[in-house]
Amino acid sequence: MHLTHSLEDLVETRTHQLAKTEAEMRKLSHVASRISDAVIITGANGQVEWVNDGFIRQSGYQLQDIIGNRPGSLLQGPKSDPTTVAFMHAQLEAGKGFRVQLINYTKQNRQYWIQLEVQPVYDTEHQLSNYIGVARDITRDKQELRDQRLETIGNVASGLAHDLYGKHNSCHAYIRATPTSREMVGSKFATSILQRMGIASASVNLVGKFLYYYMYFICFI
Repeated sequence: MHLTHSLEDLVETRTHQLAKTEAEMRKLSHVASRISDAVIITGANGQVEWVNDGFIRQSGYQLQDIIGNRPGSLLQGPKSDPTTVAFMHAQLEAGKGFRVQLINYTKQNRQYWIQLEVQPVYDTEHQLSNYIGVARDITRDKQELRDQRLETIGNVASGLAHDLYGKHNSCHAYIRATPTSREMVGSKFATSILQRMGIASASVNLVGKFLYYYMYFICFI
């Protein structure tokens, strides 16, 4: 008899706790629905239970498309950094939150950058009940940063190239202006001048290679 009452009390207490948690989640969902950023609520298992309109606008997926799935199974793709994804999984497995930047993909397969923050939600029994994630589209910020870097490197490289070309042309002009330049071929002086010309040419080529590799790098920011 005493055991039965204890069980009933436990069930009643737990039911009350769950009802309170659900009521809080409904309030949270109401607030989140008015946020422009994407908001995702998952269960403790990581499967989507609810998304706001911001998520639908950002990703192109409707709630029925993603509910019951893990967000990454639909949103991540070839250019989603595997190290970042592995970190996210490890944090979720440990019941911890995180903040990352990641490339996601819309339903139409368009790439976009997000800044994602995920935090765990625990009930009154300190049991993990949900995860809440907020994702902000930072694609424009990334583009502006890339443009700024391109402008900076362009200014630096332009000045460097101008200086090197100037020195290179000075070497040519000096040799053309020297009456006995033919006679000096083979001498130490001529060899030095020619070496300087070679160094200048190599430096100019180096600037070109530097620009090429920087452009290659900047495309993957």
